[in-house]
Amino acid sequence: MTRKFNIKDAKPGDMLVANNPDDSLAHKWLVLSNHCEDEYMGRYVEVYIMYSQSPHEERFSFYYTSFNGQTYQRMDWRLEQC
Repeated sequence: MTRKFNIKDAKPGDMLVANNPDDSLAHKWLVLSNHCEDEYMGRYVEVYIMYSQSPHEERFSFYYTSFNGQTYQRMDWRLEQC
C-alpha cells in the first residue's frame, strides 16, 4: 500500500479515493473540512460520501490517527486535489 499524500494536506473540495487490493473502487469522498479538532482524539476530517462500498450516511468524519491506522491503510488511497 502506498499513500502518496499526508491527510493533513487535504483541503475542502479535494477528493479522497481508495481502491481495494484488487484495484476495485472502495471509497470516493469529497473533503468538506479539515483540521477540525476535539479535545479527546485530536484533529479530524469531515467528508461527503460520493461512493462507498459499504452503506454509510451521506457525511462521515475520521481522525488523523485512525486514518493512519491499519484499517484504512489496507486500501490504496490517493488525493485528487482541486
